[in-house]
Amino acid sequence: MNILKIIFALLIGLSFGVSASTQVDASDLTVGKVPVTSSGTSGSIVAQRYLPRRCRDIMDDMKDDTYALLYIASYSDLAKAFGRNPDRARRHFEEYGCDEGRSITFDGWIYVAGYSDLIRAIGLDERKALDHFLLHGAREGRSNAKFNASAYANRYNDLKAKFGNNSRKLAQHCIRYGFRERREFCG
Repeated sequence: MNILKIIFALLIGLSFGVSASTQVDASDLTVGKVPVTSSGTSGSIVAQRYLPRRCRDIMDDMKDDTYALLYIASYSDLAKAFGRNPDRARRHFEEYGCDEGRSITFDGWIYVAGYSDLIRAIGLDERKALDHFLLHGAREGRSNAKFNASAYANRYNDLKAKFGNNSRKLAQHCIRYGFRERREFCG
């Protein structure tokens, strides 16, 4: 085994097991894509997908089904295709989502703040917001980010001064107070 290949693999942060009979093609040691690791069976080598740290962190979060569902809800195409299936979400992220630059972006308050019927029915319950989007919202063609926090803040100086551009706090205000006060951009 060429020592330079082993050093190269170690430098890019791979877990690399090698037996005396192992043959490695240097083209398989591509940074960020396909590291080579020992399969643990009689020195054979298998290609294992290398995920960047950002992706590994998201995959760790998605071990919790709620995070996997948040990933699905972050993208209407996934919500329509996968519904409430966390296993499919995890598989999709590992096989495609990481390379596509996808992440978890769904925010229940942002979703609810964009729809007057949801403000009345769901309020600040983020779990109900997630469930609603996955069970109904995506199929109904609702946007998971209709609420325009910047427009809401820019329209009202008191909110801009208090919350700045914090989208979550602005959405929370919209749901809790702004809708009842009939402020623009709520619902």
